[in-house]
Amino acid sequence: MDRVESDIYSAIDMAFNWFKKHNQSLELICDKETMTQWHEFVKWCYAQDGEEHAEYKIAEFKKENNPDFDFEISPLMESAMQECSAWWCKYNVDHQFEAMELMRAEMDHGEDYDYEEDPDQFYWEYYEEAFNKISKSIDTKGFKQLSMISIKDKE
Repeated sequence: MDRVESDIYSAIDMAFNWFKKHNQSLELICDKETMTQWHEFVKWCYAQDGEEHAEYKIAEFKKENNPDFDFEISPLMESAMQECSAWWCKYNVDHQFEAMELMRAEMDHGEDYDYEEDPDQFYWEYYEEAFNKISKSIDTKGFKQLSMISIKDKE
């Protein structure tokens, strides 16, 4: 895991912790496996790389009849998505900085870049690669089950 992925995972954990803080009874009604699925959902939402992109992506997958996304977004899921959007807005510039620093470090260590433009613009490759790696690591099969969980204060 490179420094960009590590920075993104730190933000995902921050979003997940605040999601739990705002939904304190969730850990009382969910077992460890279900809480792991909630973490996967938060990770997936954050990894969509954009404010409110998760909701758009879910709608897109539903249109494609993706069985992992055959559910209605629950109030708890909305809460998780809002946390991810908020923390993504707060930390996205940090992720970009880490990508730029990683690119510069690799250039300093002899990586060959044949770009005629400003090389600082190509940190996006590192940034996008980190988000793609995280996205590909996520198990989305349990999301439908999560959509059926509710707590009183989110109904």
